[in-house]
Amino acid sequence: MSIHEILEHHQKKILTERMRRMEGGGKGRTPFSEETTMNAAERYAWLGLQAYWYGRWRDAVQHFQTFLKIWPKSDYREDALYLYGDVLARHKKACRRVFEEALSRFPDSPYMPIARIELGEYFLNDRQYAEAEATFRKAREVIEEKSTLHDYATLRLAESLLGSGAGEEGIGLLEALVDATFQFDILREALLLLGRWYFMQGEDRKAFAAYAKVRRLWPEKLDQMPGQLFIYAQAALNIGALTQAREAFLKYTERAPEGTIRDIAQICCGDIARHIGKSGMAGRHYKRVNFNDGTTGLIARMRLADLIAETAPNGEKGSFLPQSIATLEDVVEECRHPRLRIFALWQLALRQVDAGMPHARDALSTLWRLIVSDPDGKFVGAAKEAYGKILLFVAASLLGSGKLVELCALDAEIEEEWLDRKTRSIYLQLLAEGYRRAGAYEEALTLYEALGSEGALADALRFRVGRLRL
Repeated sequence: MSIHEILEHHQKKILTERMRRMEGGGKGRTPFSEETTMNAAERYAWLGLQAYWYGRWRDAVQHFQTFLKIWPKSDYREDALYLYGDVLARHKKACRRVFEEALSRFPDSPYMPIARIELGEYFLNDRQYAEAEATFRKAREVIEEKSTLHDYATLRLAESLLGSGAGEEGIGLLEALVDATFQFDILREALLLLGRWYFMQGEDRKAFAAYAKVRRLWPEKLDQMPGQLFIYAQAALNIGALTQAREAFLKYTERAPEGTIRDIAQICCGDIARHIGKSGMAGRHYKRVNFNDGTTGLIARMRLADLIAETAPNGEKGSFLPQSIATLEDVVEECRHPRLRIFALWQLALRQVDAGMPHARDALSTLWRLIVSDPDGKFVGAAKEAYGKILLFVAASLLGSGKLVELCALDAEIEEEWLDRKTRSIYLQLLAEGYRRAGAYEEALTLYEALGSEGALADALRFRVGRLRL
């Protein structure tokens, strides 16, 4: 039985007794018997109550409205007010005024506890968390402890507290409720609230445990709630429970509508498949993402480019890397998200280095763009170190292949202040050797003399300076 069925059951239990009283108090008589001696006001109230009993909500509203307007002082106004409010609350209509009048005029009514719960839900749905909290606290005060209604009021009070930022008290109520309640619907909702809150607070293990319990007790239920399923999958991924994460993400992609969140789930499926060595499956997941959908499309293309480069057969990487580089260059040009663009530049630089010359020289330009774009970012230290190593590789390659003009021209493009002392010394030595081989002895002499003051290299270079001077 669902929570709302429980509330309806309590209302009808009260209503049964009230109807029997209206119809003459016959204990053996069922509600709405034709054997009745009611006056006009009673009969009109009776019509509204009958419509309520059988779930004819539109008729109930019409009869209650007419009754409350024509007979404002009737003895049956209590029933009409509370049940009219119940119908409005049930259909997400404005019920505050009706319930406040009912609670003010008939504070001791048997309908009162449920009315407080429904009024609290009205405030909660409207995100009036302070009002919801106060209303649910009053409801708990008048409801018998260890009852289903008390547990339900506790659940909603905890939700109100979480909404208002009083997380510690809210979590305490939910954890106690999980241990105490025997009502499965309340237990499930409490676990889902706990899982969501834990996840938002970065407590992924607790979030995973709460969702895993829901999945164990109600195997199909979580799959029918895509939003909660996605959070469960993220929590599982964050703690390294890859099997559960992949299963949940796959379920989500089957049930969720097309859009950014489903694309993220596809990317996560691809990442997990790639991690466990299923490259072909990873590629299929990445390709299912809408490449034209802004950031997620760019991320999927980056992942695919990386996958292409990493999984190319031995001996064929040279033919696959240009495709990967071209894709990453497109991503860099199209990306407007600053941090994603930095990451794309970093990946592009790595692939350009993997491709060797002449792409390695382009990596210097790529790293320059990265550092200038985000001078204080987390990649800067690694980017400057990589810049120095790539510079030495490029300079040595140009020197070794006899491309002396290109080597000498390289000096005008580099950022020497990004090089550490050792890298700068080695680079200047390579550059000086290039000038010497090209016959530019004056430039070479200037560089060798500058290197002569670099301590450890002085002795190794002194003889070359002497030769040049001769």
